[in-house]
Amino acid sequence: MAGNTDEGIDVEGKANKVTANTVSNNGGYGVAIVGRRDKTIGNTVTGSGTGADIAGPTCKGNVWKDNVVAASSACVP
Repeated sequence: MAGNTDEGIDVEGKANKVTANTVSNNGGYGVAIVGRRDKTIGNTVTGSGTGADIAGPTCKGNVWKDNVVAASSACVP
C-alpha cells in the first residue's frame, strides 16, 4: 500500500488481522485500526503522514507485535 492520499491500510471492526504488509508514502496513517481484538503483526510502515494509530472505545484488547513504525499514536506500543 503506497502513495494513497489517505490511509494505507484502514480497518474497522473487531477480530481483524493485519500481517506482513509494507506500507509507505501515504498522506494519512500508514495503518489505522478502529476496533477491538485486532491483531497487527509484522508490518513495516515508512514515510506516511503518521505511522500508525489504534483508535476506538479503548486501546486495550488489541495485539501490536513486531511492527516497524517511525511514528505512532498513544495506543500503539
